[in-house]
Amino acid sequence: MKHILTAACVSAASALVAQTAFADGYPPCHYAPGYSIDYTDSTEAFLMVNCLADPDPVVRDEIAYTTIVEILRNHTPDAPELFELMNMLIERLDEAGSDPNGFQGPFVALALAEIARTDRVHGWMSTDMRSDLVTIGAEYLSGVSDYRGFDDDEGWRHGVAHGADLLMQLSLNEAITEDDALMILAAIASKVAPADGPAYTAGEPERLARPVLFLARSGKVRDETWDAFFAMIAPDESDPRWQAPYASQAGLNTLHNTRAFANTLYVNGDVSDAEALNALRDRSLELIISLP
Repeated sequence: MKHILTAACVSAASALVAQTAFADGYPPCHYAPGYSIDYTDSTEAFLMVNCLADPDPVVRDEIAYTTIVEILRNHTPDAPELFELMNMLIERLDEAGSDPNGFQGPFVALALAEIARTDRVHGWMSTDMRSDLVTIGAEYLSGVSDYRGFDDDEGWRHGVAHGADLLMQLSLNEAITEDDALMILAAIASKVAPADGPAYTAGEPERLARPVLFLARSGKVRDETWDAFFAMIAPDESDPRWQAPYASQAGLNTLHNTRAFANTLYVNGDVSDAEALNALRDRSLELIISLP
């Protein structure tokens, strides 16, 4: 699905739009050994976006992503630049399917998580813009079909975890709406134990749990919504995977992933003094008990 900002979002952002050095197009990944990065220059973040798909894990992760994080966290660009950078990243997320190596989507999503963080800290987005980013993040996570995590030679992909990280930053934002929260929960539920997924081994259940924990703490989710969320991830007798979970690899994967996710919610809820997280603990325990 093409990810675009809605007309209302673009209209609300019109006051932010300004001509930048990249108004006529974005440069390809230009990094080369010996290149000196000026972290005080926000244009360096733009220059690194196309490096997020680089097959070299050092260029992709340690240089490109790290540069974007450093600039956005410690040398925050102004609102017009953030808006332009967000649009650039959204365009790259749209094009991620054309990356044969599978790096572009996960690392662009991770960079968008940093954009979401700037709004959480500084509150520069409109309500429509923020909700559009929630939609984009939820659609990305729900659509992940490449479940590769870490490779000794190629480094990380980690699409599920990186998509969850984007939703986590959004779930931490007090300005999101109840509808935003519902969309985040639906996307998380879709990846707790996906039918086409393997047994998670790279921390995916823990990363998926984080947005849920923060939404519980926020108080934006009603009891009936929590009931619906846990119903979506509970054993489903109409699903062949749950009919005989110990008789197929798909069933074992589903059981493993559901239990790991529920255990994460339970442990975090149990050690918390927050009443909302205690309620999440109780629902998680019910789910754990229901597992075959």
